[in-house]
Amino acid sequence: MPIMPRLAISLNAFIVSIFCCTLAAKKEVPEWVILGGTCNFSYAMVCHLAAQNIPCTVIVHPRDLHSTRLYFPDAPTITIVEANYISPERQTDLDKLAAGAKYLFFDPEDKNYRTWHTTVPAIAHNALAMARKNNLTVFYPAHVYALTKEEQLTDESPYGPSTSQGMTVAKIEFLLDAAAKTKKCKVRKIRAPYAFGPAVYDYLLSSSFRDIPVNGRFTWLLRTDLPHQFCFTFDVARIATLLASTFPNEQMLTVHFSGYQYDSVDTFAAQICALAGKPLKHRTVSKFLLEVVCFAEHNAERGADLKAYFDAPVYLSDSPRLKELNFQATPIQEALQLTLDWFKNFPETRGLVNRLQLT
Repeated sequence: MPIMPRLAISLNAFIVSIFCCTLAAKKEVPEWVILGGTCNFSYAMVCHLAAQNIPCTVIVHPRDLHSTRLYFPDAPTITIVEANYISPERQTDLDKLAAGAKYLFFDPEDKNYRTWHTTVPAIAHNALAMARKNNLTVFYPAHVYALTKEEQLTDESPYGPSTSQGMTVAKIEFLLDAAAKTKKCKVRKIRAPYAFGPAVYDYLLSSSFRDIPVNGRFTWLLRTDLPHQFCFTFDVARIATLLASTFPNEQMLTVHFSGYQYDSVDTFAAQICALAGKPLKHRTVSKFLLEVVCFAEHNAERGADLKAYFDAPVYLSDSPRLKELNFQATPIQEALQLTLDWFKNFPETRGLVNRLQLT
């Protein structure tokens, strides 16, 4: 029997799989609490739990409330709660929202890069405080940028961030490691490569999934002839729910998930274009142009900070624990088609990004 039913290729079938199956949901305290839920891995986690008929509480920032209601209308298993989970003054309220739960998933984000380095650690501090207060197991999608920049990354690769973003996410992992070591809460880290999927607002891929069905244009930094790894965010959500029921006594567990490895970014882009029925057109941003853009758009500094990972990518090796779970990635064509359908049905991604900024 498969770990979970295959994701539906059509968006309509996907929505049915999420919401129709929730009608029989029991009225009970949700075991899962999700901080955020409107983008990236957090959005995937909410969708996956709903598709599995697993109740969850989604704690959303006031500025995200419109997007959350747009994405999850009338979903009986999803309880949406508005709260400022960035401000430490609201910690008591946050603790109450997690009462009775077992698991906390958080993927801290701030679409304004000027405040990202302060917002993201603040969210992590509040998430860990919630976990300690309510004895929650914490799930966190970790980044390759926190580790030393080796070509091949394994479970034994040490911390050694070489970028500003890497240093910030490494700080979050230090907090998680310390919380697990001192037995303040259990921690599960799922480290994955470059992410794509519904509601992933990375500029390069969100632009590409929006543009390709119209004109076949794929946007990338520096060069597209190098091998690269990508992961579907819903697969990380699937791994999280598997880990929730496996290895329950482990205080700390880190699982590396390699996702899909392509011989070049060109191959990945061509596969998306083939599904969309469009010829591939590249829009490659050079180092010089990236520096120029940074003067006009400060969010471009995010890409500039990570340019070494586009010039010389790193590659994750799957953890042995992942193999023990007998986990298989979603078939790539299903993952890409679902993502294309999502951006077709939610085309105003720039507007949503503006509303998602946390300042």
